Amino acid sequence: MKTVQCAFVGDRRNIERVFGADPFRSVSARAEVIPEIVTPDRIDERIEGLADVEVILSTWGMPELTDAQLDRLPNLKLVLYGAGDIRGFAAPLFRHGIHVVSAWRANAVPVAQFTLAHILLAGKSYLGNVQDYRNTHRFGAGRHGPGNRGLTVALLGAGAVGRSVIRLLKPFAYRIVVFDPFLSDDDARALVVTRVSLEEAFGQGFIVSNHLVDCMATRDLIRGALLDRIPVGGTFINTGRGRTVFNDGFL
Repeated sequence: MKTVQCAFVGDRRNIERVFGADPFRSVSARAEVIPEIVTPDRIDERIEGLADVEVILSTWGMPELTDAQLDRLPNLKLVLYGAGDIRGFAAPLFRHGIHVVSAWRANAVPVAQFTLAHILLAGKSYLGNVQDYRNTHRFGAGRHGPGNRGLTVALLGAGAVGRSVIRLLKPFAYRIVVFDPFLSDDDARALVVTRVSLEEAFGQGFIVSNHLVDCMATRDLIRGALLDRIPVGGTFINTGRGRTVFNDGFL
């Protein structure tokens, strides 16, 4: 049986963080792996040695290979990307008929869990109470959160992360409203959430959690006038991209 040849391509630190300090060992039982990480600045230098590679493994820091470089990788069939968004590098691969597999659904799990933890804490005004205690050194001088049962949580975005958050929130009896232009009425009913506008999301949610994708349509979408609609004592959680929030002096 022919052994598949693969190579790690991309940012060394991120590859070792995702695949382990010895990433070659993690795949050597399944494939023949070139025993070096080919960093973006060395691709042209090492490309002849990659001619037989069928699979590239990468993560954050995967470079966008040029058409000329891909012409010199005639056996490349698959890129396994151990992260989420592939838009920064995938277009030339698709033009050459190369498949790309992303870990976007796996990535959604820890992000959703992190969001759940902060929503539960925000309903009790936990972080505000910690800060107040540090400032006053008096127990009981802090804020009193409304509690979580029946509280309205507004989610921005109903993609993989947003839907995972919805599932995790179900046992806690929140009222969940969602802003997502692509969420259909049927999907909203199936998820047992209420579709709202962006302004309504900020006006109704005591906690607003941002999971919008980073694209031109969402860049600078969230501004001070929206954040000002969150009730006093409320919380804005941003596990989406920073570029969706425009600092117009509110923050």
